[in-house]
Amino acid sequence: MRKLRPFSILLIASIACFPSRAQVQGQRGSEEQFIEQSQELIRSGRLSEASRTLREAIRSYPQSGGLYNLVGIVAAEENKPSEAQAAFLKAVQFSPALTPALLNLARTFYAQGNKDTAIQTYRRALGIDKHLEEAHANLAALLLDKADYVGAEKELSVLPDSVRNRNRFLAMTCAAYAGGGKLELAREAAARMTGAITDEDVSLAAFTLAKLHQSALVIQMLAPVATERSSRELRSLLATAYGMNGNLAQAREEFESLAREDPSQTKPLTEAARIAYQQKDYEGAAGYLMHALENDPNDAGIQFFFGIVCVNLNLPHDAVNALKEAVRLKPDSPAYNYALGAASLSGQSPDNAVSCFKKYVFLRPADAHGHLALGVAEYEAGDLEAARRELSRLVSNPTTSAGAHYILGKMSRREGDLESAGEHFAEAAKLDPHDAMLEANLAGVYIRQNRFSEARLAIDRALALDPENYLANENLLMLLRKQKDAQAEQQAQRFATLTRKLSEDQSLLLRHIELAE
Repeated sequence: MRKLRPFSILLIASIACFPSRAQVQGQRGSEEQFIEQSQELIRSGRLSEASRTLREAIRSYPQSGGLYNLVGIVAAEENKPSEAQAAFLKAVQFSPALTPALLNLARTFYAQGNKDTAIQTYRRALGIDKHLEEAHANLAALLLDKADYVGAEKELSVLPDSVRNRNRFLAMTCAAYAGGGKLELAREAAARMTGAITDEDVSLAAFTLAKLHQSALVIQMLAPVATERSSRELRSLLATAYGMNGNLAQAREEFESLAREDPSQTKPLTEAARIAYQQKDYEGAAGYLMHALENDPNDAGIQFFFGIVCVNLNLPHDAVNALKEAVRLKPDSPAYNYALGAASLSGQSPDNAVSCFKKYVFLRPADAHGHLALGVAEYEAGDLEAARRELSRLVSNPTTSAGAHYILGKMSRREGDLESAGEHFAEAAKLDPHDAMLEANLAGVYIRQNRFSEARLAIDRALALDPENYLANENLLMLLRKQKDAQAEQQAQRFATLTRKLSEDQSLLLRHIELAE
């Protein structure tokens, strides 16, 4: 996100700091006349005449700090920053105590991005005159931007009340307090902002608060300000803060508004998609992402996100196509290879899944989840020997033990060893008691062993965790029919309304995927 220029909140943003009459007095008579004449020409916008007058004056007074300060002002007004800075440097060389020249010089350093030198120059000016309001104000802004919150608070505290209580400085005070951990004082400062608050008043403070992850304060500060006339940067900042603060509907509304105003901008679309994804509105997320891909089809991150959304929409073909494109665009991304492998299991391409997970393991050999995924893919591809080799090493790893036992249980069940299958599923369910899928598989083994009471207990545990679990409901229907239970017909009707959204193995693997790559 592009930051607004923090200097826009400063007291005086243009280079036009003239010496006072007291500072001019004491110069030799003609020199004083040259300075006053040049100042008047600059004020009236007659820069060429001012420049000629100053050149003539400097021939007579080559070491006049006051004249060089005015030369710098003319150069700055003519948008010649390097000439302006050179003149201001000469001004403070010849007149080290000339504070207007120091203030102007500090501004040129800031404009160059040389913030540290600008800070030093403002401090030098304050060492000469500690009552310089502009120096205190601009120094506070620079320190805030540099994350020196204590220093910024100190500079703001010495400003007169008439200045400190302006909206822009209340906003800066809020950010300084927040940076120092004084959140109650920060909220109080933000609450004191009144009247017509502008983007310039809040820009530096709002971005500082965002860096501090103080989303509630960002909302407090920006909600009264951000309108369609406000900058897109501030509105995007507010939308992000809404999302971070859990105000998902408002966040989505703000991002949608930004996207409608300029459909060619991809970021509001992808951010709206993230909010929709959090709301589990996968169709909405897919809609935003399709528009984003129209803008930038070669963005691997968007292709990846779209693929994950398609998985959740049970669109395996679209998911695989999008994730293949993500991998093509960024072939060495571990996350993209992992996601394509997981999606390929649902797309009936276990061999492709094996290839993807082998690439993932190559890229991240120490990640046990990658080895688990490879074992799952090898199992699905029918290479039970390779799968068993991969999975047997994982049962002792606490992060993969439940998953490894689960797949080993499926292998034993496929081989007809129900006793071993039951042991593996029971151990998996013990290790991960919050996974309905594990209890549902255990129940299936118990039914085949005619251990109906134990099967019913496992089914009840699964449905307590996930009432919509497809396998648990299927096993309940099977059990009720085997027991000739009158509730079988009612369960059959309920089961008919359920949809198998993800394969069990996909569900296991997709937990390891993070959208933020």
